[in-house]
Amino acid sequence: MFVRQRVGTIHLYVKRPGKKNAPERAPGCSGTAARRLANEGNATDDHPGIAIDSSPMKALAEIQVIPIGVGVTVRAEVKRAHQILVDAGFKIEQHAYGTNVEGEMGAILDAVKTIHETLHAEGVARLSTAIKIGTRTDKDSTLEGKRL
Repeated sequence: MFVRQRVGTIHLYVKRPGKKNAPERAPGCSGTAARRLANEGNATDDHPGIAIDSSPMKALAEIQVIPIGVGVTVRAEVKRAHQILVDAGFKIEQHAYGTNVEGEMGAILDAVKTIHETLHAEGVARLSTAIKIGTRTDKDSTLEGKRL
């Protein structure tokens, strides 16, 4: 049996020992809802206790890509990474040690993957990337709203 507990936009389905087909009630989750959630098949074989809400999640991120072993200056590689973010259509703010990005979290992570694939294909042997990601469920965050 499964119990639904909401944590942000991730729904945890916890399998508990007990009577067959008799889900326990969790706060905010009726017995009918728990049965429906258990029968939806959201939990996978690989992760039987976790089902993820597939709706887009807006995020703010700070991305810092550091090419390693390309010489003293990394300006060309940083410009290339920045252009990939621009081409992806994000709201961005570049600063001295990285780029702030506003967009959908999956798209941001895809863009970071594209940066790595592109720079490696263009001859950069090593990359180190630092990413900070912030998400909220209580309101929409924007880069403009983060300014002091």
